[in-house]
Amino acid sequence: MNFDHIDVAFACAPKNLGIAGLTIVFVRKSLMQKKSKQEITPGILDWKLQIENECLWNTPATFNIYVTGLVCEWMEQEGGVIEMEKRSIEKSERLYNEIDNSDGFWSTPYSKGDDPKEYFQGERRSRMNVPFGIVDDVEDVMTQEFLKFAGDRNIVGLRTMTPFGVGEYLRASLYNSVSLEDVDVLIECMREFRLNKVV
Repeated sequence: MNFDHIDVAFACAPKNLGIAGLTIVFVRKSLMQKKSKQEITPGILDWKLQIENECLWNTPATFNIYVTGLVCEWMEQEGGVIEMEKRSIEKSERLYNEIDNSDGFWSTPYSKGDDPKEYFQGERRSRMNVPFGIVDDVEDVMTQEFLKFAGDRNIVGLRTMTPFGVGEYLRASLYNSVSLEDVDVLIECMREFRLNKVV
C-alpha cells in the first residue's frame, strides 16, 4: 500500500492477525509530536498522549496483544506477508477452480477476475471468504445435506450467523491459519458430495 496520503490507518486483528478485541493503528510520526488540535478528541485517539504513556494510557488487551505477537512471529517464520499473500492466492484459486469446474453444480455470486493474481474486491472474488452454494437448491434441502456431509468430516462453520442473519450462500473462510491441505480437504468433500448427487 502507498501510505503517502494516509496519516492514520486502523486494522482489526481478528482471524488473520489475532483475536477479537485488538485494533492495530498506524500513525504518521508527525501526528505524534503535537497535541491534538481538537480538544474534543478522546484520549484514546490523542497520539501524543498515547506515546507519552507508552501506549498504556488505557488498559491494554494484554492477552490479545500476546496472541497477535505469536501470530506475527509465526508469519515471519513462514515468510512474512509476501508468503501469506502467495498462499491466499493459491488457496482461493483452488477453491474457485472447484466451483467453476463443477459443471454448474456449485455457484458463487462473484465473477471471475481477468487476472487471477490481482486483488479481488467489490464484485470481484475475495481471497479470504469464498461464498458458494448449490445451484437451484431453492428449498435449501441439498445444502442442509451437504452441511451434514461436511460436518461428518469435521468441516464446520460453512454457514455462519452474522448480524444480518444467515446468508444465501455458504462461506469458506481461508484465513492465514487455514493451510492448503485444509482447503484440499474441503474441495475433496465438495467433489465427493457432488459426484454422489449427480450419479
